[in-house]
Amino acid sequence: MKPRDWLSRFEGRRERLSADLASLVGLESPSEDAACVSSLALWIRDRLRERGVAAETRPCPGRGDALVAGAGSGAGGVLILGHLDTVWARGTLDEFPYEHVMAITDAYLRFNPPT
Repeated sequence: MKPRDWLSRFEGRRERLSADLASLVGLESPSEDAACVSSLALWIRDRLRERGVAAETRPCPGRGDALVAGAGSGAGGVLILGHLDTVWARGTLDEFPYEHVMAITDAYLRFNPPT
């Protein structure tokens, strides 16, 4: 499948994807703030559940909750591993606000984190 064909599957959801991405980036989750990390895990869990994905949080004392999600059934699958903390201190978004430019037809996503 060519990239443009793949991207066409998301065209009808562009507004929602764009809004979710802006919300996600706006939720600060500094590494040292377990409550913020847990809050972000819950936000993502709820979005996944809204879309029919089995998702739950698991406690990671002192670090904030982890997120476990699964889709599909049967043998095989895909493991996606990542982290929820953003490293940046709380308040960083005030100095370096999120900038979102999205043009699905050009397969272009850009955001502007601090460098």
